[in-house]
Amino acid sequence: MLDQEKKRLEVFASRNGLWIDDIDLSQYISEGAEQRVFLKDSDHVIKLNDGVCSPERMFCFSLTQCSI
Repeated sequence: MLDQEKKRLEVFASRNGLWIDDIDLSQYISEGAEQRVFLKDSDHVIKLNDGVCSPERMFCFSLTQCSI
C-alpha cells in the first residue's frame, strides 16, 4: 500500500509542479517528530514533513515553503 501511495503522490507532485529540488541541506535549522526545517533565504524556510503514510490520508508528506 505504501508503494502505491508514494507513486500517486509523486505523480500528483509532478503534474502540479510541486517538487522543490533546491533544498540546501547545509541550511538545516531544526527538526521535530516528522519534519525537518531548512533556511531557504533571509525571509523563507522550507519544512520537509516526512511522516509515515496512512491509507486514510491522501497526502503522505508535504514540502512547504513558508515566510518567516
